[in-house]
Amino acid sequence: MGTLLGLFVGSIMHDVGVKVMRCLVVFLLWESATAREWTNSEGRTIEAEFVEIEGDKVVLEMNGKTYKVALDSLTEDDREFARSAAEEGGAKEEVAPAEGLKLADQAVEAGKTQQLDVELSAENQEIAREGLRGWRDSYKENYAGSGGWFNTINDGHEVARMNLTVGLPPGFDPASGKEWPIFVSFSNVQAAGGHCPGSGIYWNACREKGWVLLAFDPKPDAKKLCSTPVMMACAKQAFEELHAAWPESKTWPIVVGGSSGGAKFSTWMGPLISELPETDVRGLFLSACNEAHFFDYAKGDLKVGRKTIRELKVVLSTGTKDNLVSEAQREQVLDQIDGSGIREVHSLLHDGGHGLNQEQLRDALDWLVAEDPA
Repeated sequence: MGTLLGLFVGSIMHDVGVKVMRCLVVFLLWESATAREWTNSEGRTIEAEFVEIEGDKVVLEMNGKTYKVALDSLTEDDREFARSAAEEGGAKEEVAPAEGLKLADQAVEAGKTQQLDVELSAENQEIAREGLRGWRDSYKENYAGSGGWFNTINDGHEVARMNLTVGLPPGFDPASGKEWPIFVSFSNVQAAGGHCPGSGIYWNACREKGWVLLAFDPKPDAKKLCSTPVMMACAKQAFEELHAAWPESKTWPIVVGGSSGGAKFSTWMGPLISELPETDVRGLFLSACNEAHFFDYAKGDLKVGRKTIRELKVVLSTGTKDNLVSEAQREQVLDQIDGSGIREVHSLLHDGGHGLNQEQLRDALDWLVAEDPA
């Protein structure tokens, strides 16, 4: 884990019908023992996370994939860092994963991410076309966001299949009696090419903490088909497959989150997933987010219950050097979250730009699923 200097700044109480606590914690990330720059003897560099040392090789992880690099090909500083990190980590307890794992009738393995091709049920194909009964399409009239992307967010589409990305942590065994929390990631679809391609940045934290990672995209073209009815159909199908394969997953805690456009998407998809049968969504992780008024869209057009939204926790993670999220915008986002009725909000600052801070993601996963003290 990285080394952090933590500074508790304070708690601010607001009264918007109910008391809302806003805890602002500023983290200054000054050294990371995981994500760092590695340099070989030829001067070439990569940014990757240390996993372990295997014999004369160091195992590094980058973008959800592991690579074995000869120790003697690295600089002396990097070799020393790897040895120290291995000593600090100690010997890892080997946990045997369950064998013969299947999801959506397809073989899956623990300790890695994989993408599955899944057919939507007839019911879910209808949701992709029509949305859910009672949905409206009025909120876009009040939305003045740039690019007009929201104008088509309620459009239905003919979708019969989807991509389902699933990451199962090392030692994953659904029948072990252990709780395996689930992180559902959303992304800026136009920038990442889809929610599945964009999910890789969350895998290191999920793998390390023993979380299941889920992401889903409509086929054949996520950029053209990614609307609320379609994503609701995909989400419903994903959890139906998960519950059918591993009934124990019906009680596993869930966090929904994303960065930038993925954070915005999470503010209405998280509440929607909360209302699916046998899901336990605890909260939202919002990184690099400059708008959060879409809770009103969820309550108005999508008919999500106010109680559903009110009971969510939220972590807002913002970089002090983010040129797309000003301090005024961060405060506005906090006001919009407060206005939704959400009671527990942690706002975290980090010394970075417009993007995901891995250390704050790890901390957020812990806090969002923590049980309230009796």
